[in-house]
Amino acid sequence: MLLRRDGYDPLTFFTASHIHPSAANARVIAPFYKDISEQTALEALKGMILVHKVLQASNPVKRWVVLTGMKVLGKYDGMHGLVANPQPNPQCTESNRKLDALYAKALPLAERLILEYVAKLDTDDVYQELALRLIRAVMSYDPEKGNLEQHIFAQLRMELQKTAHSNVISLDAYRMRAAA
Repeated sequence: MLLRRDGYDPLTFFTASHIHPSAANARVIAPFYKDISEQTALEALKGMILVHKVLQASNPVKRWVVLTGMKVLGKYDGMHGLVANPQPNPQCTESNRKLDALYAKALPLAERLILEYVAKLDTDDVYQELALRLIRAVMSYDPEKGNLEQHIFAQLRMELQKTAHSNVISLDAYRMRAAA
């Protein structure tokens, strides 16, 4: 329901898009887990992407194969909820309503924490300036008016146009800096 409300098709939306398997990410993640090597963390990241792709059953035939496979392996009861339903599940209506209410209740706290964070930022730093612009874009988001990604890009574009001499580093300059 939440993806649909934001204008996405749950059968085709890549919900693991935030997972980026790389040695650099694995190096950051590994220390948070006892006795986990960077290689194991990298394999776990890659595994999450693979599992998502297996369970993303937008085709009715693939959906049948995946769900039948779960039944054959005796895993259906514990795992079938990981496969998106073609239609919204009416049994989730009440829990979705409660989640929306909790989200709305959390917004004032989130706003206060964001503002406290922003107040401590070094605004002379180009990356922190970009972070400030992103925070302002997210804070002004209204889910009734469209999806968040489009809103963020529109707001950032507007912020950049308002800034006569933007400190935004070019992609080429960033690559050169990262390579140094």
